[in-house]
Amino acid sequence: MLTGRLRDTAEQVGAGFLFTYPTDKRIPPLVGIDHILVGGGRATSVETVTLPGSDHRAVVAQIELDRPPR
Repeated sequence: MLTGRLRDTAEQVGAGFLFTYPTDKRIPPLVGIDHILVGGGRATSVETVTLPGSDHRAVVAQIELDRPPR
């Protein structure tokens, strides 16, 4: 329902599938369950970063918001 008016930032910038879980195992993350959805703007960059003490990688995005109509 949300994806009808919201877009995934990774999809917007062509970053592909971001693997974010799990990070507390010997193997690298295999699942992408963390996303940033945006409406009324557009992502210009997106990346995952290590979050100490978490079993997920964080998703960080730069977003340009649309200008409100005048």
